Amino acid sequence: MKVIYILSNILVDENGDPVVDENGDNILLSGWTGEVEVATNTLFDLTYMVARELDILEESTATAAGNTLSLIDTYRDEDDDYFNGGTLWLVRDAGGVGDAPEGTYAVVQDYAQGTGTFTLRSALGGSTAVGDKYAVATKKITLEQIVQAINVSLMDLKTVPTTDITSLTTATDQTEYTLPLAAKEDLREVWLQLDTTDSNDNRWMKLYNWYVQQAATGTQATLVFPYQPLATAYDLKLVYMSPHPELHVYDQQMSEFIPAERVIYPAVLKILRRYRSRVQGRDDWLDDQIEKYEGKVAESERMYPIPIPQRMGKIMLVNEKMDVSPTFEANKVRL
Repeated sequence: MKVIYILSNILVDENGDPVVDENGDNILLSGWTGEVEVATNTLFDLTYMVARELDILEESTATAAGNTLSLIDTYRDEDDDYFNGGTLWLVRDAGGVGDAPEGTYAVVQDYAQGTGTFTLRSALGGSTAVGDKYAVATKKITLEQIVQAINVSLMDLKTVPTTDITSLTTATDQTEYTLPLAAKEDLREVWLQLDTTDSNDNRWMKLYNWYVQQAATGTQATLVFPYQPLATAYDLKLVYMSPHPELHVYDQQMSEFIPAERVIYPAVLKILRRYRSRVQGRDDWLDDQIEKYEGKVAESERMYPIPIPQRMGKIMLVNEKMDVSPTFEANKVRL
């Protein structure tokens, strides 16, 4: 996914003084736009990457058309029922344009070697076709175990940045807004929409002077501005720290703030440790894998930190020529 961003600050020199043009006007960076790639890993992506790290996948291509509950690969030679209870991932559609059923998975109900047919326990996102690339694993490590390890790994991250652009909208003569309960404890940033005419060009502007009026436990807090934001029907974007919700459906997305490595490697480690506990025996290869992923987990924590937004409430001192609120003068503190 690509996200459009806009810089709306006044350009300043090395001394912090605003840069002016030949007419004596401040030079703004507003109006300049760019694109930044944002990772949007789904539960499908995460389960597939964990299974690939575990080296439990057999990957191949469908040789005949199936339907939403079946995939056919006549080149497979495993015995009947070999994949029963395992998992099948549709990795790439035959056309290569991301059409369904790409990005969906299902548990294998039955595998028939004679026809090369996988019968699935639940429907994929579309009918399978000749040329669809898929991956399949036995029930040695189940889909449920992989999903559980992913969700526990997400929980272990404690709180992560969460963005909400749907809960609050400005209103005339209103400077106090009831926050979503999840944003109560650790609100970091508040942004104001400046353009309501284009969903792809909201012109978000960061607001600095605000505070949270706390309420009783389990009761929603209040976002308070000491000025009137833009009058009517402009969205407020909230960025706050909160636990990541569990993922249970293949197309549910993980927060783009979380590097995939911070979830994949801990999930693999949890599965390997659980498997060692289950087999209850000495296995040098398994011990080596556990040690390997302990190292990967530690390295990912160093190499892929989760970005934590700075808290931007209360009062901010600014140069007298710099505007930091939509009311321009009402929210200004002069040095």
